[in-house]
Amino acid sequence: MRYPSPPLVTLLLAGTVGALTPKMQSLKDISVGVGEQLPTGFIGVGARAMGMGGAHIGGALDGTALYWNPAALTRVRRIELLGGLTHGRPYASADVGLPTLGSPVVTGASTAVTSLNTLVITAPYPTYRGGLTFALGVTRPEDYAYRARQDGVVVLSGTDYAQQDEVRQSGGLSQYAMGMGVEVSPTISLGGALIWYHGNVKVTRSLSLLDQVGTPPDSLIGTYRQSNSINGVSLTVGTSIALPLGFDLGALAVPPVTYEMEGKWGDEYAEAIGQNVFHYDYVEKKLHYKIESPWQLGVGLTWATYAVTLSTDLWYADWRQARFDGSPYGSSSGINAETFFEDRYRQKLRWHVGGEVLLPWISTYLRGGYYYDPDPFRGPVLDTGEAVAYARSGSYYTVGAGWLIEKTLTADVAFVYGGERFTVGNITEKRTTRRLFLTLGFRL
Repeated sequence: MRYPSPPLVTLLLAGTVGALTPKMQSLKDISVGVGEQLPTGFIGVGARAMGMGGAHIGGALDGTALYWNPAALTRVRRIELLGGLTHGRPYASADVGLPTLGSPVVTGASTAVTSLNTLVITAPYPTYRGGLTFALGVTRPEDYAYRARQDGVVVLSGTDYAQQDEVRQSGGLSQYAMGMGVEVSPTISLGGALIWYHGNVKVTRSLSLLDQVGTPPDSLIGTYRQSNSINGVSLTVGTSIALPLGFDLGALAVPPVTYEMEGKWGDEYAEAIGQNVFHYDYVEKKLHYKIESPWQLGVGLTWATYAVTLSTDLWYADWRQARFDGSPYGSSSGINAETFFEDRYRQKLRWHVGGEVLLPWISTYLRGGYYYDPDPFRGPVLDTGEAVAYARSGSYYTVGAGWLIEKTLTADVAFVYGGERFTVGNITEKRTTRRLFLTLGFRL
């Protein structure tokens, strides 16, 4: 099975549990989550940006520019304190079953998480000409909250098994950053940010399989637990260029980031083969490896007047270029860590479009947008070797509103809804996300 949780990509470890009998081990490996956990998905930062579909490389106007494009920090002309929360409710439903056995079994599960999305202080420094602005803050653009349940009949090694399979994930990845923007001319700004990535992931999986043919039926009941930390350091650089007719062009480059994964994992089983019952107690194992992500490049174009703003962004990354430093897979797994990403990943082009309009008689900004965020994982999944077929890949719609109060306080809210639908073997899974953003800003 495939259990990636955007933005968490979780892969099964085939062949790492040597204690199992060959029959049950060949059916399904319960080890889930010890694979690579890269931030390949997108959540976003700031309610104004997300109300406009996340199209903000060229249009950032507040401290969230530390994340979107540090060059745009020069647009903040007063000391600003910005803070925001996000509340998400991801839901996953699965159609599991075989047409020959009747209607598929549809199961679903959801979870909820509320977390700090952004906390940034921005301060311009007086200069004789041009501009110089510093920013310090923390953002949390990646969230690993996910819960899925798949019950039904599956085919493993040519035999029908009744399955009950539940996965829970929690955690997130934060960016602690300090950056600056420099206005080098009336139309050109440059910027950069030094970022420390820090986060954690916890995964729990419960699985049961029951043979639908044998007498007595073979069965397996198991639980898997894993937790690990994620750390990395990166430098981002960007530029912002004011063009004629109200256009602004922004560009951002993120060099490869080396993420260090360190933690522990383990599993315990009870399985029945014919008249024999086998028990395997929980044994904790250590986990330590590194992953280097590919270059990520972004470009954005914004057109703004007094009352109307329109923006669009493009982000590109070739995840086939990601690399392991120290494989998380056992030597008996048969997995080539050197070609792992080349074999199972693809290029990713994420795009955003959005806008806002000012209603001056009520001092309110209304916003709307859309973004397309495809999963770079294409398969095959490790435990079955089956490809992933996407029926809908990462489509999200956004709405939002904002208010300026007494020229010093800003309040913004945004709502994001969307998801993806894909099929692996005889299981079709649909994932949807509802996410609420709230941001407050105060300028001295």
